[in-house]
Amino acid sequence: MSHKTMFEKDKMEMEKWVRPEELALLFIDFATQIREEGTLSFGDGELKLLLPRESVMELEVKAKCKKDKCKFALEVEWRHVVETPSATLEAAIPDAPPPTGDAAEPDSMET
Repeated sequence: MSHKTMFEKDKMEMEKWVRPEELALLFIDFATQIREEGTLSFGDGELKLLLPRESVMELEVKAKCKKDKCKFALEVEWRHVVETPSATLEAAIPDAPPPTGDAAEPDSMET
């Protein structure tokens, strides 16, 4: 199966009823993917969401119950950071041909 990385307008969703044991296994699978590959995929697995390791992510966890219905939500948000060139300047010095003739011999130092 080929995979493609998600871009600006791509969207992945998964909605299904699972037992608590299955939910725990899904969380373990997600955590393993993120830790080992830096990506997340689910559903048909065709799209992979890239999670930039160098970014700081905002984590929001919510839980609420109303009458006989409860909800648990986990949201992670971040921005893709474009790498900027380093502020360090390096001089590009072209390789010079080796010296020839008198210039090839080291200068003698007079004392």
